[in-house]
Amino acid sequence: MKRILGSNRYLSEWILLLGGLLLVVAVIGVNFYREYVGIGNRERERLATQASVLNKGLDQALEVVDNALIGIRNDLPGWRSTEGGISETSHRLRAFADAMRIVHTMLVLDADGNIIAASRPELIGINVSYRPYFIQARANPNPDILYITPPLKSVFGAWVMNVVRVIQGPEGQFAGVILAALDPEALRDQVGAVLYHKDMWAAIAHGDGLQVVMAPDRPGQDGLNLAQPGSIFSRYMASGQMSQVLEGTSVATGEYRLMALHTVRPPNLPMDKPLVVAVGRNIEALYVGWYAQLWLTGGLLLLLVGGAVPALAYVQQRRQSADVIKAQADAALAQSEYFMRSLINVIPGMVGYWTKELRSTFANDAYLDWFGKTKEQMKGIHIHDLMGDELFQKNDSYIRAALAGERQSFERTLVKADGSIGYTWTHYIPDFMNGQVQGFFVLVSDVTDLKKSEAALRENRRFLQDLIEHSGTLISAKDKEGKYLLVNQMYEQLTGHYRDQVLGHTDLEIYSDQEALPFIENDKFVMSSMKTQRFEELLGAHHFLTTKFPLLDGDGNLSGVCGISADITEQKELQRKMELLANTDALTRLANRRRFHELAELEISRARRFTQNFSVLMLDIDNFKSINDRYGHDVGDKVIAYIGDLCRNELRDIDIAGRLGGEEFAILLPGTSSGGGREVAERLRRDIENHEMELSEGTVLKFTVSIGCVSSTDLSLDIEQLLKRADQCLYEAKRSGRNRVVL
Repeated sequence: MKRILGSNRYLSEWILLLGGLLLVVAVIGVNFYREYVGIGNRERERLATQASVLNKGLDQALEVVDNALIGIRNDLPGWRSTEGGISETSHRLRAFADAMRIVHTMLVLDADGNIIAASRPELIGINVSYRPYFIQARANPNPDILYITPPLKSVFGAWVMNVVRVIQGPEGQFAGVILAALDPEALRDQVGAVLYHKDMWAAIAHGDGLQVVMAPDRPGQDGLNLAQPGSIFSRYMASGQMSQVLEGTSVATGEYRLMALHTVRPPNLPMDKPLVVAVGRNIEALYVGWYAQLWLTGGLLLLLVGGAVPALAYVQQRRQSADVIKAQADAALAQSEYFMRSLINVIPGMVGYWTKELRSTFANDAYLDWFGKTKEQMKGIHIHDLMGDELFQKNDSYIRAALAGERQSFERTLVKADGSIGYTWTHYIPDFMNGQVQGFFVLVSDVTDLKKSEAALRENRRFLQDLIEHSGTLISAKDKEGKYLLVNQMYEQLTGHYRDQVLGHTDLEIYSDQEALPFIENDKFVMSSMKTQRFEELLGAHHFLTTKFPLLDGDGNLSGVCGISADITEQKELQRKMELLANTDALTRLANRRRFHELAELEISRARRFTQNFSVLMLDIDNFKSINDRYGHDVGDKVIAYIGDLCRNELRDIDIAGRLGGEEFAILLPGTSSGGGREVAERLRRDIENHEMELSEGTVLKFTVSIGCVSSTDLSLDIEQLLKRADQCLYEAKRSGRNRVVL
């Protein structure tokens, strides 16, 4: 051993071995550090995504609940003014509460805090003026704000959070509130839907710091105050950001966690207080796998060091005993060298021979040209001196294997003598004599042009993968059986389904039949037509404009279908709202003049097809100008709005009512004879005549209408002609004293 270490060549091998081991340790250490950081960064992104999903869900839920509260509040005056209206209010509250899973209870309270209507009949008559949500609304009665109250125990003993809208009286005074108590179990189900690991939990907290719900449920968490000094919640609220990922000890569980927080504040919904959603993971559990891999790799490194050191000593010892054989082999090789060189120089590749001592005894012209050496310089050169430290270290394992009698083939990147980069495919072929390896042949093919082509192809593929992954559109690919082959990031974000839930599965395995079948039909159409097609597709609440085209394999045969989908949900919703605005009279919520004419023409066409009667009414408010002059246009608007409410409540669903302008209304009654038309007109006239509208300071306004009624079996008449005849009857009703029906 002492003699071996005394050799500079062998000492260099020891230095290279130890240096290589240190380099391996360093590389592994850097990789473990990067993986540690990567795990944290990936989990931050996933948690932030889940918090964003939870935020969007709560945004939509709050907007739906708020629309229901506003709708009930707007209808409340009409219900109060009619007999049995308050009972109808409770019925509507039960219907809304049943329709909205997130709502537990809905209540209407008068100005004194008495429950006058409720989705639960047992609550009617209870006074809750002492409850914080009522006190807060009465102290700051802003009808334009949705009040989000901190969680508190309901009369049923459960922790609930209420959303409240203020009711104003005719003079703008505080007239009570309407509220919806959010169901904690429904909230907990919604929160729990974003959990994807057993060590996770998610929660919703009020902006004041009180926890609303946690999933999975833990005893003692409801109503817990998270706004402790230095807590994750306090740090997040102090930052002023809408979303953030923080580390720290959870007030709720006492665990050190990684938590993504997001402030719930819908942009179109004024709220007095926000909500905060949080999704977290236990950091210790997050890195369990990383620590296990660290210990395993450390053990393997110890085994590597324990095996490499004696192996090198053994190889060097064997090399010493082979020196004698080398001299004999040198003589034999010298005799055949000229012939071999002449023959091998014509081969379009590098050919060489290295002895057991790694000395060169032969190299053809291509070998010399690659490394920029002459024959004299190459003769007897050590392979380490030719290759240099870096290349020798890369090839060392192959060299050892070849000297051990194992044929080696590998790819290598080399720097040529002129400084350019070359790529080679190398073969090390052991040379046996009397069963002993004397050295090895080297055959090297220059594959630089091929590698450059492969590199360009890989770059193109990487560019395409990045383009697909980071595209702002949803991209997916399926095979001919409909199984997903590819989805991108936007697919995961918009559908809420991750790759491991989608890849290898069909739409029927992922979505409901109602959602999946249109996708399948569209895919089949594209594959059968072998043409690019565009479709509008619906998934949940999302509308997509999808371009689909067939996928072909290398032989031009159909292999599947690819879809590129743009989210047009906002455009579709805007279109719906614009259509509603274009077709509806804003004051009465009846059809406007244009929409009434469209609907009436359709109904008349249907009547012609089935030979059915119908009636047309023209209704005008008597002395309407004097009402405006005496009481003001706001009272006039209320009178017009009342007519609209009456039409919606008293007429059938198939009847068509519209405001033609000013105080003039038109009604079409399908399948109604002259007698039936007159009966409906008289009922409307009596209801209006008997209605008393309470104004300020006890003033009561009564008003009447005149109605012209036309019933026709002449199916050649259009709506304009019918309205003209009804208008003549209306004129006759006005002329003959008003407050009457003329047929």
